[in-house]
Amino acid sequence: MPADRLRFSVGGRAFTLAEMENEFDARWEFGEVATVTALRDGGLAPGEHRIELVETLRVSYMPFPIQGRDTKTVAAR
Repeated sequence: MPADRLRFSVGGRAFTLAEMENEFDARWEFGEVATVTALRDGGLAPGEHRIELVETLRVSYMPFPIQGRDTKTVAAR
């Protein structure tokens, strides 16, 4: 999925990945649910889809970014 077709929503606001690069006021608190939306004409085809997420956190009091990676298989109806 191209990066410009993804949106990250948290706290009632949605961001493109490019907007997140320079967003300093919004906060995603630990334990708070966020939503990643893929803008795809017609939506996902029914069946299983493998989704990989790479998350990089830049925490103000840490001298280096923290990165995590996860892969899930989800079913679309």
